[in-house]
Amino acid sequence: LKQLCEMIVSVQKQHSIAFGRFIEPFLNLFYNDMINASVKNSSDALHVSSVLFLTNVAGCSEYEPDEETNSAMETLRNKAGSESSKRSITAKGDVFINGSKVQNVVYAVWVKFFTPERVKATAEFSLRGLMPLTEERLSEWNVDPELYFIEDSNRIVECDLATCGQHLYV
Repeated sequence: LKQLCEMIVSVQKQHSIAFGRFIEPFLNLFYNDMINASVKNSSDALHVSSVLFLTNVAGCSEYEPDEETNSAMETLRNKAGSESSKRSITAKGDVFINGSKVQNVVYAVWVKFFTPERVKATAEFSLRGLMPLTEERLSEWNVDPELYFIEDSNRIVECDLATCGQHLYV
């Protein structure tokens, strides 16, 4: 199950527009899993994959709601007038792309899924549920702030739920 979740995260990140037709059910699946996660099981790879997926979707330039900054729409604009305007070679590979496909994915992500209420709930959960400042972490900071900062900076996002929460929050 861990490998399947990691594969889904990877495919969405590498082929975001092609993955668009599957985006809604996976957003719901991974969001519900994230909400049920806690720092107590921070090594749980399934929860880490859930938060990584949501982070990747929220930060994906091809899902950007502004058409001027959306990288997929930029690819389409650059192909305008070309005979092969439906087939584009991007940094992520060869993909069939059109404006309505991009708009459908953007709509699914930013209108249907990331509603203002869900964005607020996600931000609150990231702060309170994924990266709370525990007594143990506070005492580590008090003992040696420099070591705390170095260790915190060296955490790997793919292995730690609190670090994933930081990336999602940002």
